[in-house]
Amino acid sequence: MKLKFIGPIADLAGGREIEIKGKKELKDVIEGLPDKAKSVIMSGRIIILVNGRSVRPEEHVELGENDLIVFLPEIGGG
Repeated sequence: MKLKFIGPIADLAGGREIEIKGKKELKDVIEGLPDKAKSVIMSGRIIILVNGRSVRPEEHVELGENDLIVFLPEIGGG
């Protein structure tokens, strides 16, 4: 699977793209990230897309080798 990090989360995660082999659950992928990245993701300030579908970090999501997981900051404004 491919993880893509957009915006400041990329620095916390250690890069803009990470490849992971095998099948995993989303929670296990997040747990394997550096502590600072994991903390920001679990705070709810990051949008997570799995193959274009929005998911929450605590959801039970099975991931396979061909999946694309994108982490991007929430965007707000007025």
